[in-house]
Amino acid sequence: MKQLILLLLSVVSLLAQEAASPLTSEIRSIIDAYENSVRANTQKIIAATTEEEKNKYRMSIPSAGPAATKMMQLVQTNLDHLDVVRAVSWLVTGAANFPEGQEALKMLGTTFTERQGIAEAVKQLEYHGLPAEPVLNTVIQKNNHREEKAAALYALGAIHFKNFDASADRVSGEASKNKALDCFQQLNAEYADVTIQGFKLSDFTAKMLFEMTNLQVGCGAPEIEGKDADGVSLKLSD
Repeated sequence: MKQLILLLLSVVSLLAQEAASPLTSEIRSIIDAYENSVRANTQKIIAATTEEEKNKYRMSIPSAGPAATKMMQLVQTNLDHLDVVRAVSWLVTGAANFPEGQEALKMLGTTFTERQGIAEAVKQLEYHGLPAEPVLNTVIQKNNHREEKAAALYALGAIHFKNFDASADRVSGEASKNKALDCFQQLNAEYADVTIQGFKLSDFTAKMLFEMTNLQVGCGAPEIEGKDADGVSLKLSD
């Protein structure tokens, strides 16, 4: 029975490899080569016996730059290929600080705006701050795929939430809060079931919504209930 299961797994693996397009394989190869070089360098740091040796390897952590250059070349020569979306996503998430990553970000708001498969990259734009707002608004307006639209609503809402949370100016803070609420409420109303990388976006928004509506200056404290040392029920309002 065990041998049969292993055989079936081998067949599935072979079929998956055959199904992968040459472009997908090339994209995967660039990512793997970069990630393997980072892992190898990390292992050297771990294995080093002196702090001097560790610092030597810390200074030689492989750059994502060469991989980003190769990836962008693939993107530019395969703009119409469905599988190239994976390359754009990697550039946005894995090479954000390189020119190729910035170019890929612009492409999300132009060439790839209406594509399916960009949800993961779109969600990561929450870490890009307000410069990503035009891209996210364009995806919300033009992309008809549920995951992509939900990811854009989440990322835009998260950006405005962070601005609200960090704002020292009450007026701009309230403006950011209202924008975040609009995004989260639409997401919860229309895309509450959407998951990205195995996590429900609505679970993330729930925490931020709770903070905005219950944990800010001027808000009434949320009711909580527990028991005192004698086991008697006690509410915060008591």
